[in-house]
Amino acid sequence: MLDVSAPGGGLRELTESMDARSILAAWRAAGEAAFRVPPNLYAHVPFCRQRCAYCCYYSVAVRKPDALDAYVDSLRREMRFFAEAFRGRVFGSSYVGGGTPSLLDAAQIRLLLSEMCAHYRVDAEGARTFECDPDGVTREKLLLLREFGINRLGMGVQSTSRRVLTLENRGYQRLAVVARAAALARKVGGFALILDLLLGLRGDDEASFLRSFARVMEMEPDAIRVYLVWPQPAYLAAFYRGDAGLFRMDLSRRFSGLIPALRRLARGRYHWRDPRPALSDNSWTFARVRRLSTRRRFYYDRAYTDFSAEPMSLLGLGPSARSRVAGALSYINAAPAHAEFSEDRPFYRARRLSEREEMAKYMALRVAEGGEISRRDFQRFFATTPEREFARGIADLRREGLLSATAEGYAFAPRSDRRRSECAARLSAMSDGARGAPAPAPGREPAGAAPKRSGGSSRGRWRLRVELAREGVAYSARAGSWGLRLREESAAPGSPRRPHPLLVWTAARALERASRVAQALAPRALEARVLCVLSRLAVRLRADVLAESGGEEGDGTLHHEAV
Repeated sequence: MLDVSAPGGGLRELTESMDARSILAAWRAAGEAAFRVPPNLYAHVPFCRQRCAYCCYYSVAVRKPDALDAYVDSLRREMRFFAEAFRGRVFGSSYVGGGTPSLLDAAQIRLLLSEMCAHYRVDAEGARTFECDPDGVTREKLLLLREFGINRLGMGVQSTSRRVLTLENRGYQRLAVVARAAALARKVGGFALILDLLLGLRGDDEASFLRSFARVMEMEPDAIRVYLVWPQPAYLAAFYRGDAGLFRMDLSRRFSGLIPALRRLARGRYHWRDPRPALSDNSWTFARVRRLSTRRRFYYDRAYTDFSAEPMSLLGLGPSARSRVAGALSYINAAPAHAEFSEDRPFYRARRLSEREEMAKYMALRVAEGGEISRRDFQRFFATTPEREFARGIADLRREGLLSATAEGYAFAPRSDRRRSECAARLSAMSDGARGAPAPAPGREPAGAAPKRSGGSSRGRWRLRVELAREGVAYSARAGSWGLRLREESAAPGSPRRPHPLLVWTAARALERASRVAQALAPRALEARVLCVLSRLAVRLRADVLAESGGEEGDGTLHHEAV
C-alpha cells in the first residue's frame, strides 16, 4: 500500500503494520504538535447498492441484510476507542462518506451520529457533511441529519443521461428521483446542497455533459462539483487497453471545448471558483452566485479536506479510511469491510513522518496551488523560517527566475500548472535531504552501483512515461509489468539522443521500488513518484524532466484529492 498524501504528489510505501493500540499511542505521543491547526474527522461507510464501474473508492455491494447493523456496531467501537486522544479537541470539520452512507436506515444513522457526537466535537462554523445517494434520501433521514448538526449534503448525481449511467453500472438512477431528493433537501432546510457530476464517463460527450450540468443547475444546489474520472487499472484494462494515455487522449477528444462552454452556461448563475481551470484538473467547484455575499461561507471555505498545506491532522474511521498524525505518522485502515474492529489485530498500514516532511509539504502545496509562501505562517507552524530550512532550494529557484521575494515571504512566477508542479516536486524532494545541503561537486559520483556519467546527454527536456509494458516497445527500464520511457522532447525524428545513464538508473530504481506495491496504482501515479525522485538529480544534470501526463496545460503531477 502507498501513502497518497506524501508531499509533492510523491508516493511512499506504507510498510509498517500496526494495531489500534499502537496507533492510539502515536496520537498520544504526538501531543500538541498534532493539533497546530484544527484536525478533520472522517467516517467511511463502505457499502453500496451496487458498485459503479468507474469507482475508485473502496466499497462493496450489500449482500446480507444484517451486514449494515454489524458494521455500524464495529464503527461505533472504533470511535469509542480513539476518542481518548481527542478529549478537549475541536475538529475543523467532519465528513461521513463512502460508499453510500445514506444506504443506512434511520435507526442506523441515529446510532452512528449519536456515537460520533458523544465523543468528538466539531467547530460550530465548520462543515459537517453527509454523503447521499439520491435514491436513499427521505424526509425522515434529512430531519435526523439536521437534528445531529449536519449542515452540508453531498449528493452524487454523476450524470443525468440514462445511457451513460447504464454503461457505468448505475442505470438504476432516474432524473426524477434526483430532482425529488434535491427539492426535499431544500424544503427540509438547514443544509448546503452540493451536487456532484463526473467528467469522463463512457458514452458521455460535450453536449450530453452540458445537458447534465444544465439540469443540475435547475435543481438550484448551493454548489456544483465536477470531478474527473480517476480510472483504476481494472477500468483502464477493460476499456483503454490498460493505457492511461489513451484515456487522457479520449478525454481531450470528447471535451476539447468544454471549459468555455461551461463558462457561458454558468454565467450569472454559478461562479467558477477555480481561477485557471484545465480539463485535467481533479475537480472544479461552481458556487451559486446569490450565496457568495452571504455569511454562510462555511458551505465552501470551511469544508472538509483530507490533505492541506498546513500541518493538519486527520482522524479517519472505518476500512480504507486514511489518517494523518501531523509530523508523526501517516496510516490507512486496511481491514476488509466485514471485519470487526479489533484493538490488537494489525489492520493498519503506516509510515513514520518527520517535521521536515511537514515543512516540505507546506512549501510544495503552496507552490502547486498557486499561492505564496508566508514567512509568518511558516514560523507559526514550525517555529523556524523557510530560509533556514530550504536555503539551497530557495536560492536555486530565485536564480532561475521562478521565485521572487515579497514583503510576506515568497511568490512563484510560473502560471501553468505544469511548471508549478515541477517546482513543487523539487521542493518536495528536499524532505529527504539535509538542511541547506549543497549539491555534489561536478565529477563526484554518488555512492552505490550507479553508472558513470558518460555516453548520454544531460541537457534537454526529457519526457517520462510509465505504462503497462507492451510487446515490441523499447523501454528505458522495466519492472514487473511496467515499462518506463525517457524521450527527448525536441529530438529530430529518427535521431533521438539517449538520456544520461544516471537519469535512467535513478528512474529504474524508483520504478522498481514502486512496482512492488503498485497493483492498485494508475500509471500516472507511478509517473508522479518517479518524477519526484528524479527532480533534484535532473537539476544537477541541467536536465528538465517532465511527466508525460504533464503535457497538456494544467495537467501536473501533483494530485492530492481523496483517492
